[in-house]
Amino acid sequence: MFRKIKKTAILLGCLCAALSLTKNPVSADTHSKLLGSISWDKKVAADVNDYLNIRMSADAGSKIVGVLLPGCTATVEGTEGSWTKVRSGNISGYVLTKYVVSKDDARKFYNETVGATGKVTASSLIIREEATTNSDRLTSVPRGTVLSLKNLEDGWYKVSCDGVNGYVLGRYVKENEPEGAITKTAYDNLKEETKKAVEEEKKSTSSNKKKNSNYVISCSDSELDMLAAIVYCEAGGESYKGKLAVAAVVVNRVKSSRYPDDVEAVIKQKSQFSPVRSGRFAKTLKKGAPSSCYDAAIEALQGESPVGNAMSFRAGHSRKGIQIGNQYFF
Repeated sequence: MFRKIKKTAILLGCLCAALSLTKNPVSADTHSKLLGSISWDKKVAADVNDYLNIRMSADAGSKIVGVLLPGCTATVEGTEGSWTKVRSGNISGYVLTKYVVSKDDARKFYNETVGATGKVTASSLIIREEATTNSDRLTSVPRGTVLSLKNLEDGWYKVSCDGVNGYVLGRYVKENEPEGAITKTAYDNLKEETKKAVEEEKKSTSSNKKKNSNYVISCSDSELDMLAAIVYCEAGGESYKGKLAVAAVVVNRVKSSRYPDDVEAVIKQKSQFSPVRSGRFAKTLKKGAPSSCYDAAIEALQGESPVGNAMSFRAGHSRKGIQIGNQYFF
């Protein structure tokens, strides 16, 4: 269910939260990090919170022929007064110029709002901890794997894939064309589909929250949300056992005298969980974690642990600890 929500939420981020992005010009340093294999010289991105209508002619009363969702793109074909003529796939028409950003500002807005992706072109590609061939190997992915691309610098992409965050050599990744326009009918259908999916997920989450008896540590409903969110951030692409292991680590820390004595303080302890520092944890908490992460959090709170008293974990290869999926717990 959550995968369904995630897929449509990329297009309908406006349904979850208003965008809080700036329109400052792209600096030279940022510019170098944004360059990839896709040319943005003639592209614009919709700088809106909901959606931007593409009209048949440069007239606010003309027929709507398509829709650009927040951050989604089109190619500029010309201008007419306060309107820009664009094309995206089979959809061609006019958008109000004041609601789009262009060139590298468009690339930056798209990357922050929708997210750039790319496909692996090598038979197997190593994801490393740092942007160097001497860095530790986190995992490897086969040809055709879709990676989430964060930036490109000095020949390396910073990527995310199935919960693993690291770096890959850029020459083995082909950047995908950015998301474009959809029809108004498609937008309405996606909106309704997302609404129903969110309602079903809320019902499932609400049911899970009621299972709060027999906890081995104190945990409020808000802290349960936090625990499920950090589980998703750290083990969203792992098996259920891997999710339970991450939750158990947090619980074990709360029980230990070496760490803070409540769930929130453990998760937010300085320099401990990278998703908290990067802001991904806050975004997940606002959006809501999937039900499987709540299930794992609740089981851990009730004393279940596939990793004993482990209080740390890391991705990639390790000479110690219990391996579960791509992570080692110790």
